[in-house]
Amino acid sequence: METTQIVEEDVVIVGAGIAGLTTALGLH
Repeated sequence: METTQIVEEDVVIVGAGIAGLTTALGLH
């Protein structure tokens, strides 16, 4: 159970990072 929670957190962090990069590229 703990490992799945950690993976979910990583996915959220990575997803937020990708969204940020996409937004930055879109603005430029």
